[in-house]
Amino acid sequence: MSCKNRCDKDGCHSGNPSALCCSVKAELLKELEGWEMIGGVLDKEYIFEDFVQGVEFVNKIANVAEEMNHHPDIWLAWGKVKVAIWTHAVNDLTELDFILAREIDYIK
Repeated sequence: MSCKNRCDKDGCHSGNPSALCCSVKAELLKELEGWEMIGGVLDKEYIFEDFVQGVEFVNKIANVAEEMNHHPDIWLAWGKVKVAIWTHAVNDLTELDFILAREIDYIK
């Protein structure tokens, strides 16, 4: 895994205090089922029996995202939904990204 944020005994030194360092990201990722960390993005694909179930899931994600004021990128196709999460303001992962991923898994 390549990571621009490094940790040492003093914590993260990413140039942005809200971006997580590599070791913290790796630990938080272990708590998520089926999510991948590709670069600075959390990524997961969900499979559904038909298009309508995918649309309904996307609408549920939208409600959660609005409540959290944290919006993932979402791709919808017949029988699947792909979700990508990162904090656009820091162009990296923050704790809020992992919280949103857990919330999305909960509504699935």
